[in-house]
Amino acid sequence: MRRKLPVLLLITVLFASISMGALSLSSNEVAAAPPLPALSWTFSITGDGTVKGQVKDEGNNTVAGAEVTLRSGDMVVVTTSTDDDGAFSITAPNGKYNLTISKQEIVSFTVPVDIVSGEELDLGVIEVEQAPDYQWIVIDIIIIIGAIGLFWVGKRNQRLGKR
Repeated sequence: MRRKLPVLLLITVLFASISMGALSLSSNEVAAAPPLPALSWTFSITGDGTVKGQVKDEGNNTVAGAEVTLRSGDMVVVTTSTDDDGAFSITAPNGKYNLTISKQEIVSFTVPVDIVSGEELDLGVIEVEQAPDYQWIVIDIIIIIGAIGLFWVGKRNQRLGKR
């Protein structure tokens, strides 16, 4: 009795309809399933491009250590620094960006750039303005405040009769 059960099960499976996605099998026929829908592919090729340049001040001196930032709207995409020769190179995906150069000793400079895949955009020499030297202004203010203080002490002492 034990041997008849597997044979009986096999016969039942052969005569039953079996659906397997691509083929529908039965004891009397083999029929192809409906054709699969056509597949379509869309490829978008995006690559990186490069923007480079050299930063110099009004005196034609290279500006080393300036921060060079590439922004898309408010989002920072890439940041680098100029080397000892004031040169920089940034690689970024295709797109329109704003490139900003900043350093404490210079006035920040921003220029729009359009980076194209596989291309190098050379901005050449970028001349930036030197920032005003506020150190002397601070010293002048301290001297003026000191002079006013001395004047005030002198006037106070005159009223009190001290010389």
